[in-house]
Amino acid sequence: MNNYQVVTVRDEVGTILDPLERAAAADAGAARATAARPASLNGQTLAVIDNGAGGPFRVRLVERLRSLFDFDDVIIVLKDTVNVPPRAEDWAEVTRRGTVGLALYGA
Repeated sequence: MNNYQVVTVRDEVGTILDPLERAAAADAGAARATAARPASLNGQTLAVIDNGAGGPFRVRLVERLRSLFDFDDVIIVLKDTVNVPPRAEDWAEVTRRGTVGLALYGA
């Protein structure tokens, strides 16, 4: 038998965002618009950009997401190092085929 206890987290730093949730309205003066949110992640092409700092976390996370959603495809981009953008050819593939994305970063 498992003994689970309720844990209350206070003064937590960070935010969890749901990709299916409607984004809050942008400031009236903001120059950027919010991307449309799909009704479901099923059938989407997930683009994962990883700076490599998380080690095997990416593999486990993508496996878990694949078990929850029926993605059409998954694009994995492993950056050369944590402080550079993705290679141009990788970014071109993400913007050409990706329909939903996930950025993994850490130090």
